[in-house]
Amino acid sequence: GRYKGFDAQLEWEVVESYGRKLLERAGNAKTRPRTAKTGSANEKPLQVGFVSPDFDARDHPTLWLAYAVLAYLVDLAGRSESQLAGVHVFVLESDFGPHKLLVNLLPQNRLHVLKLEMDDTDCVLYIQALGIDVLIDMGGPTDRSRPGIFARSPAPCQGLWLAHPG
Repeated sequence: GRYKGFDAQLEWEVVESYGRKLLERAGNAKTRPRTAKTGSANEKPLQVGFVSPDFDARDHPTLWLAYAVLAYLVDLAGRSESQLAGVHVFVLESDFGPHKLLVNLLPQNRLHVLKLEMDDTDCVLYIQALGIDVLIDMGGPTDRSRPGIFARSPAPCQGLWLAHPG
């Protein structure tokens, strides 16, 4: 491995376990009005989105810390038996564009750039049009985040994760 004592298999198992727990919690959320009770035959698979100002080409630590989870969820969404329909990443626009890791990981219709000229209401309408069930804010109280988007509740289930590592 690249780091002394780093075990890639163990890292993947931890990420996989965390991803399963995240999906389980999201699948059991009481705020999912668009789906039936978890486990029923007519349940609609989840659309999960991650929003961050740090998913651009600057090599920010937030991207590197989240990448394994994103990769796992993208892989899981590609499985036919999965309760996860899709993973969307929303990059809050910067001068750098989306990071190449995300460009290579996600289909073009799952990687979105929320442009600076879009006001918060326009961003919310865009996210809602995609049918996002769970939306994760990865910017938190940082200088380039857009808390006004989350204040308008663009998804039935919202959360904050990894917003300010360090």
